[in-house]
Amino acid sequence: MKTIHGGKKKNDKIDSKKIADLMRANHLPVGYVYPKQLRATRDLLRRRIRFITIRAEAYTHIQTVFRQNCTIISPGDVKNKKTRRQLSAKLNDKQLISSIEMDLDVIDNFDALLKPIEAEIRAKAKHHDRTTLNLLFTVPEIGDMMSLVILYEIGDINRFPSPQNFSSYCRIVKCERESGGKKTKGGFQKIGNPYLKWALSEIIIHAPTTSPAIKKFIVFMIEKAGKKTAQRIITHKFGVAIYYMLKNKQGFDEQRFIQSEMK
Repeated sequence: MKTIHGGKKKNDKIDSKKIADLMRANHLPVGYVYPKQLRATRDLLRRRIRFITIRAEAYTHIQTVFRQNCTIISPGDVKNKKTRRQLSAKLNDKQLISSIEMDLDVIDNFDALLKPIEAEIRAKAKHHDRTTLNLLFTVPEIGDMMSLVILYEIGDINRFPSPQNFSSYCRIVKCERESGGKKTKGGFQKIGNPYLKWALSEIIIHAPTTSPAIKKFIVFMIEKAGKKTAQRIITHKFGVAIYYMLKNKQGFDEQRFIQSEMK
């Protein structure tokens, strides 16, 4: 399409010829048409992610305020619905108390908003693709809402010809460019689906809490390659595993997941 915009002269006749040339040479990329019946639920899930992001910012801000005033509170203290309203009593400044109360109001309001939305999404998903949802549930500590994000953002797994294409779409691999025999990495990192990247990144945070084998594997990879590199490798492995799970209609195999690297 850059060919069309790069010319000095532009009119409908020239545009039509250039588009026809691109189509004849098979240089015009074809996009995936997401199923119409799934779009509303996918968009509602995306809106939910936005809401939980704002709520998470409120959680973090409360902890930051206390840390700035030389008082450490845990995330559990902020998330405890029964006692978190008592946190402001630990502060003496009226403006800081108002700031904390405002954050708590945001958290309480969003808790009330998210609960019926999540129930609605769960009920709808059972009628869309229950088989794929059950396969995703076999991944350790993936959770129902995380499974739904992956389910609705992928659509049809068969639209990806290989796990490499799927991993690239999920933004879990680095882009590599080569010129004159020199290879460079970086750039074009935001091409793909940000919601799948978020979901796959969350898996490696929660999976070790329920799977001792995966926890041991993550520790092994961190010692072997460093924390950041290990996280990228494991996130990529989860992406490839999910691709083959959905492609072959098989559940998550924990031993197969870790054995290639642990040898």
